Amino acid sequence: MALLTTSPAFAFDAQKLDNTIDVFRSSTTAEGYIAHNSDRVLANLRGHWFGIILFSAAEVENAYDRLCQKNYSAIDEVDPNGFTLTSGKESGALLHVRFELITGNVYSVVTPQDDYVRYMGLESATDFQKRVGALARNGIATIHRVDENTLVVQKNYQMPEIYVRCPD
Repeated sequence: MALLTTSPAFAFDAQKLDNTIDVFRSSTTAEGYIAHNSDRVLANLRGHWFGIILFSAAEVENAYDRLCQKNYSAIDEVDPNGFTLTSGKESGALLHVRFELITGNVYSVVTPQDDYVRYMGLESATDFQKRVGALARNGIATIHRVDENTLVVQKNYQMPEIYVRCPD
């Protein structure tokens, strides 16, 4: 008889199931899935962002103002098919990384080799070293918008990069 009673520890009901499914799709169609997730990633994406993956929670607060002043990345090219993240160095080198929608929240990542070589200061490297370095910057990314001001980018199944929006 004890096996037929409902355990209070297992409280997964129809509403929780609907909420869980809504995280991955907005409807039962493939088009709905793609639209829901891509719209969620691309909505209000323009702005200045900085990466926080190398900081502890205490360091982020201290670095926030400094990083938003000079070491930020800009997302200024957003369209229904993706966006471009531009990062700059004090040397003036710019790195343009294009995220092109594949499906839902999965994007192809393309970084022009010349941009990467200049940005990383690899001008004196061999052609083979330049190609190998640039290849690591291309691939597939899964992107999540944790909230309006937090962007998580996981490229090629590696450690995710976390970006926080700078105040404008």
